[in-house]
Amino acid sequence: MRYFERKARPNPLVFRIQRGFSLIEVLIATVMLALILGAVVQTAGQYTRSVNHIHEHTIAHWVALNTLNDLRLEQEWPEWKHRSGELDMAGRIWIWQGNITETSVPNVRLLRVTVAAEERPTNSVAQTEILITRPSLQWYTPDGKPTGVPAQNPEDDSLTPELNHGDLRRLKPPVETRSLK
Repeated sequence: MRYFERKARPNPLVFRIQRGFSLIEVLIATVMLALILGAVVQTAGQYTRSVNHIHEHTIAHWVALNTLNDLRLEQEWPEWKHRSGELDMAGRIWIWQGNITETSVPNVRLLRVTVAAEERPTNSVAQTEILITRPSLQWYTPDGKPTGVPAQNPEDDSLTPELNHGDLRRLKPPVETRSLK
């Protein structure tokens, strides 16, 4: 015998199986994705700016060192106090300023070179300084008598210049390079 067949009605209190995301879940996921992508873009921008900053400072230091060496290698003892010029390096024009300062040691001067980009001439990018000594014309024998000429033989140490190297040591290291900002 056949029993009376009847379809079972779904109970309204029992939840159905979910087949997709609700609108609120989609909106929350979209906001989270936007925040994460914003942080990634900001980090990439900071990285790019720091790489450009390091590149600019490196080139500026090269300009400062090149200028410093050019000034140091001049044959004459510099009588000027301030000098400036331009130098083209890495596809940019750099403006440099050289200043000479007297020191407490005779025949020793501090030569300082400051470099700025042409686009921002008042904003210094790098500064380098070195101690320079006057080529000595007066030489002394070990007993203190002046000779007037340096020794011709480099291995002959019987003549010493008038500058005492202990005087240099009490000033500061001969080369100091530092970055501004």
